[in-house]
Amino acid sequence: MELTDRESVILGHLCAGHPNKMIARSLKISDATVKVHLRTVFRKIGVSNRTQAALWASRHLDPALVANCPDSLSRTEEPYEDTVGRQRRES
Repeated sequence: MELTDRESVILGHLCAGHPNKMIARSLKISDATVKVHLRTVFRKIGVSNRTQAALWASRHLDPALVANCPDSLSRTEEPYEDTVGRQRRES
């Protein structure tokens, strides 16, 4: 089982608690692409949800991947709309 560099970066963002939209904006890819990468990662590492993936990553990934995920994304990005259409700003 080997993760691609992109999959590892996305998993690092997930481990840092970033939602798909924030990951997508940070990497300049679509939300759908993030979801595809996450499904592939889940299959490769044998988990079925984000929490399990984050726990797996905390045990197996280089801690620098999580440390390099910018926590300030939400403070510098425009607010985004959540799944029910309300504008939301991460804090």
